[in-house]
Amino acid sequence: MKLTDEVAKALQNCVEGFGSIAELSRRTGVRIELLSRYLDRQTKSIEQDTWGQLYPLIKPYLNTAGGNSEMPKFIGSSARMSKDLVSLICDERILLDAFTALQQAQQQELFAALPQISELPEKYQQIASLSNDEKRLLSAFAALSAEDQQSFLARAVKLAEEEMIAKRRSM
Repeated sequence: MKLTDEVAKALQNCVEGFGSIAELSRRTGVRIELLSRYLDRQTKSIEQDTWGQLYPLIKPYLNTAGGNSEMPKFIGSSARMSKDLVSLICDERILLDAFTALQQAQQQELFAALPQISELPEKYQQIASLSNDEKRLLSAFAALSAEDQQSFLARAVKLAEEEMIAKRRSM
């Protein structure tokens, strides 16, 4: 794939949208050094395999036939990369992502739907990268039945999706 001005500009806008070249690298699996070479135009082409990794994320930034596409910005913080979060199960990580996307009032609404936990399990107390609210959230979530966990998770994700849509519309 030829590295055109349009592709280089789309790549730069994508990096800005994600907040850093490291975040784009993490999401695509393309080395930071290689992304830097593309951004600095030190190469004239992009290998087909690499283009396949990059294209899904830079596609929204490429010009369309009718002119420039609207360049979306990614809302919310980048995913936290912390070794201590590895101990969490997938549903717990999804819940954390949804929770951090919500306004404080929505977070409190979610807390109200959960059972009150008097003591945090050791598993969550040891995770230094979690806030106290996140520890409380995960503890209460773990106390739910499997069926209630799925229902609660679906509700949290739906609220987060609605919040992201509203934020994008306001941009």
